Amino acid sequence: MSVRTGDNNDGTHGLSAALPAREARKGTRMKKFLSMALVMAPLALAGCGHRTTVVVYNPPPGYTQAAQQGYHNGVQAAQRDMRAGLGPDAARHPNFNNPPVPPPLREDFRRGFQEGYRAVYAGGPR
Repeated sequence: MSVRTGDNNDGTHGLSAALPAREARKGTRMKKFLSMALVMAPLALAGCGHRTTVVVYNPPPGYTQAAQQGYHNGVQAAQRDMRAGLGPDAARHPNFNNPPVPPPLREDFRRGFQEGYRAVYAGGPR
């Protein structure tokens, strides 16, 4: 095995002559990558063209704070049940059976919970 050292005819070492060509290829690859990124960015930011309907469940006016909290908890419980494919049953939820409010407010909470739960299963607030 022989190792050749010394200058090429152009006065450069063999390895150093290949470096500018390699650097030029890197630059070309980077330019291609950046141009593709610029082309793809608007497409990625546009998202899909499907419209989605968002239903906002607000408790009816005049509800006490406990009833409003129950309403929101009932909406969330019903949405979880629907995602899980369960039938409507507000009584299966611990928050309905043991409301997280003081005893005098429990009936208001349960009433709000049931109304919110029913609103989701009925297809929207009334």
